Amino acid sequence: MRILYVAPSSRVGGLQTTLRNRIRALRAHGIHAEVVFLDKSEGEYIFKEIVHYYVRTPAEFHMQIQIGNYDVISFIYALHFLSCVPKTYTGKVLYEVRGWNREIAGTLKTIGRHRKVHAVMCIAKYLKPLVQAQLTANVQVLVEGNAVDPMFHLIKPEERKWKDCPKPGKGRKVIAFAARMERSKNWLEFVHICARLNAIDNIEPWFICNPTNRDELALVQHECKRIGLLGISRFMYNVPNHFMPEVFTEVQLSGGVILSPSIREGLGNHILEPLAVGVPIISTDVPGKNEIITHGRNGLLYKPGHIADAVEHVSRVMKEEKLRNTLIANGLVAIRQEYSPAVYVKRYLQLLAQLK
Repeated sequence: MRILYVAPSSRVGGLQTTLRNRIRALRAHGIHAEVVFLDKSEGEYIFKEIVHYYVRTPAEFHMQIQIGNYDVISFIYALHFLSCVPKTYTGKVLYEVRGWNREIAGTLKTIGRHRKVHAVMCIAKYLKPLVQAQLTANVQVLVEGNAVDPMFHLIKPEERKWKDCPKPGKGRKVIAFAARMERSKNWLEFVHICARLNAIDNIEPWFICNPTNRDELALVQHECKRIGLLGISRFMYNVPNHFMPEVFTEVQLSGGVILSPSIREGLGNHILEPLAVGVPIISTDVPGKNEIITHGRNGLLYKPGHIADAVEHVSRVMKEEKLRNTLIANGLVAIRQEYSPAVYVKRYLQLLAQLK
């Protein structure tokens, strides 16, 4: 089987790392997959072991399909070149929904205008009814989930490759924010939760991000200064994805947590990846994330805006060893049973077999 994925950009983000993980998992099962990007960006290194191309024009895209002999073409987020798929193409065409916004809703309404799309693939269960409500054509809607690369595990000292990996101050427990600097990630709530925790415990907030939105980053730093956190906060920019397991290991060893206050997600890698390293997760109870986290089992959930509950959850996980160990153990089980590459590929191929 040969699969082509059509993605907007090779920037660093959850879409790109998830796609990389999927292709690696497929390759381990003898399935060839390639990527066409519509725009070049800083995350190209993520695909250095994967066949990938950049196309600018419909003619270039048309030519790639003609020579690629693909069984499946999967468009992610956008359908810009769908009309350029040759009429002679006899394989399956998919459209992938990995989040939700007005643009995606509008794109779904156009499905069926140019040529047949055999299925819409949603990364999370909550997206399926949203997608179905927008479709005007009779198209299958399937849920395909995520895979976590095996490189995400607790890194032993002898496995360390990043000699400059940040470490927290002595005795400080890391509260980590691993996300883009934008309002939907709810960084302001993260800062206010950390401010309350700082009054009762020895913490160190870590902001692990790509500073693409420098105005937003300036606001974060200003708020940290205003609220008295700037002196103990650490900002990490553009950490290569292959070094993130070491960063998450430092969070885990400090006795800290990942705190995810975002108000919407697809199916967040920023939760799955640290979960695979054994880092406890405290998260807002919102669709996508609550498909991964079961409250009290493999993480703790709180309602957005309920800062006192979040503070209590984080404090408990940092102080109660039994609770912490339970969440870690169950998190590792969830990764193994639901998000390992082997489990993912089996589920993904079963979905492809359903295409009509």
